[in-house]
Amino acid sequence: MIGTGSLICMMAFGQGVQHNVKQQFDDLGLFNYIVVSQERETSDPAAPEAAVPPLDEALMESLCKLPHVEGAYPELRFPAMVRIGEIEQFTLVQVLPAQSLSFSVVPIIAGETLSAEDPQGAVVSMGFLRQLGAHPPPSHLGASVEIRTLTLDFGLESLLKMVFSQRRGLPIGQKDYAFHVRGVSSRAGMGGSIPIRSEVIIGMQAAAAMDKLEINSLVDFFNSDTPPGTFNSITVQVDSPTHVDAVRDTLKKQGFQTFAMLDQMEEMKQGFIIMDLFLLAIGMIGTLVSSLGIVNTMVMTVMERYREIGIMKAVGAPDRDIRAIFIVESGLIGLIGGLMGLLLAWMVSHTINFIVNVVGVRQGMPPMTYFTFPLWLCISGVGLAILVSIVAGLAPAQRAASVDPVSALRHD
Repeated sequence: MIGTGSLICMMAFGQGVQHNVKQQFDDLGLFNYIVVSQERETSDPAAPEAAVPPLDEALMESLCKLPHVEGAYPELRFPAMVRIGEIEQFTLVQVLPAQSLSFSVVPIIAGETLSAEDPQGAVVSMGFLRQLGAHPPPSHLGASVEIRTLTLDFGLESLLKMVFSQRRGLPIGQKDYAFHVRGVSSRAGMGGSIPIRSEVIIGMQAAAAMDKLEINSLVDFFNSDTPPGTFNSITVQVDSPTHVDAVRDTLKKQGFQTFAMLDQMEEMKQGFIIMDLFLLAIGMIGTLVSSLGIVNTMVMTVMERYREIGIMKAVGAPDRDIRAIFIVESGLIGLIGGLMGLLLAWMVSHTINFIVNVVGVRQGMPPMTYFTFPLWLCISGVGLAILVSIVAGLAPAQRAASVDPVSALRHD
C-alpha cells in the first residue's frame, strides 16, 4: 500500500506540473501566435534579398488577410515605470499600431480595447492591478495612468553631471506621460521568440510622441540595422493552435523565419518524459521493497496452511490448482493494496495541495492544482500493484505446489 501510494503520488505530481505548464500556456494564448522575422531560412547565398518582403505595415496588412489569421502586430515594447494611484511598478509597455486595433490582442474583461480616437487610452492587465493592490476592474476605468519612460540624455547638463559627479554608465533621463485606463484585460500581452509579458498596452500614435528606449532585449540595444518604418519581428495571431502549422508553412514559403511556442512545447514534452521516468524509478524502489513484504506474507501463509495443502493434494488436487490458489491470493493482496494506496495518494496529495495553496494565496499567488490523477494513472498504479504482487507470489505458490502430501499430513 505504501509503495503503491508513493509511486502514484509522485507520478501525479509530475502530471500536475505538466498540466499547469500547459494550462498557463493556453491561458496566455502562447500556442496561438507565430513570431515572424526577416532572417531567411534558405542556405542558398545566391538567393536574392528582395525575395523576402520587409517587415512593415504593408506586410502586416497582407498577413491579416491570410486564412485563420486573426491579426498581426509588431514587437514594439519599451521599459517604463507605471503609476496608478499612489503605487508604481516597473514593467514593459506594449505598443500596437492602428491596424492592430481591429482585433483584441488580449481578452478585455472591463471597458474597451484601444481606439485610434482615444490615443491616450491604455489597456492594463488584471494581474498588474492585483500587484498594485487595486480593487475590481470597473472601479479603475478612466483612472489616470502615469507612464515614466527612460531616455538617453546627451544634453550638456547631463554630460557635465557625468563628468563632475563621476557617475558611471549611460546618461539615462526620465519623462512622464499621462494616460488613462480605457480597458482591463484578463491577462498580460505576450510575444516574442522568448515570451515577454507586457502589463500595459498603448497605441502607436501616442507612443510615437514619447521619448523612450525601445529595448526588448540586449539584441535590440545593439541592433541598428533596422530601416525606418520596419520592425525586427511581427507576431501573427492565429485563431486556433490547430491552424498554426498551416499558417507557418505559408510564411516559410514566402522566405520568412518563423517561431511558434508549439515547437518549444514539443521540446518541453521531452523533458517531462525524462522527469516522469525519474519519478517512476524512485517510486518503483518503494514498490519493489513492498514486494519483499508480500513474499514474506505468502511464505508464512504456505507454512501456516501446510497441513491443509497436504489434505487437498491427498484428495486429488493437482499442483496447478494449488499454485493457482496462492497466485490468486497474491493478486487479491495486490488489488486491495493498490486501491488503498490510490486512496492514500489522493488524500496525501490533496492535503499537500491545500497547505501549499493556503501559503501561496497569502503571498499573492493564484491557487493551483499541483497533483493530477488522470484515469490511466489510477488504472496503471493499481494494475502495477497487482502485477508486482503476482510476481512476488510465484515462488511461494511453487513451494506450496511442491509440498509432499505424506509429510504434510504428518505435520502438526
